[in-house]
Amino acid sequence: MIALTADERSCLDAPYAIDRWRMGAATLGACLLCACALLTMPCHAAEASLASSPTSAVAEAEAPTPPVQGAHVVGSLLAGKPAVLGTGATMGVGAAWGVAGPVGWGIQSSWSTATEYTPTWTVTHSEWRVRGYGELCHRPGRGLLCVRGQIGTTTLWESRTRDQASRISTLQTGALDTSAVRLMPGAELLASIGLRVYESWGVQLQAGPSAHIYGGSLVNSWVGTLGVVWIP
Repeated sequence: MIALTADERSCLDAPYAIDRWRMGAATLGACLLCACALLTMPCHAAEASLASSPTSAVAEAEAPTPPVQGAHVVGSLLAGKPAVLGTGATMGVGAAWGVAGPVGWGIQSSWSTATEYTPTWTVTHSEWRVRGYGELCHRPGRGLLCVRGQIGTTTLWESRTRDQASRISTLQTGALDTSAVRLMPGAELLASIGLRVYESWGVQLQAGPSAHIYGGSLVNSWVGTLGVVWIP
């Protein structure tokens, strides 16, 4: 793995560096509040129906509500703090297959990239995460609330390009473009909210802390996803 020099790393951590992870955290928080509000809507609707028509309210309450459970497929958008870079945001897409229920399990994979800049380098980190997961869930009506633990590997591709490379002689500075690959273990602990919206379709929101072992040290970050669920 090609490590940044002390000067370059300090530039990445400087106040003027793009700190997009705060915006991502705020967006995920807003989505979480909206999902919680949607989960409580059926309860309020049932109370209103009971006040106006007790017979119809009882009939609706006895009717089975399609839950978010069983085998399902998820396609999602991912945002988070990069696994190794000290600043910026990594964004990408992911996919998962799993079985939901009181005790759920499944597998998932995602691809995301983060690009940051120093006065001399443009650094891009691409992360391919592969995870197996298990979760404990509670089903309130049409929703599913879960605590998920997942573990697996993250393949990290780092590419570095020297700024204004065409003006610099390689004889004086060395290679103008460098790259490296590293495989490292990673894990996440996520809070998950799922909601069955219409027939076989639903939405899912997840967020939580992430950790990787890099260079013998534990590196902490965070990750969140917003996805569409299909229940066959």
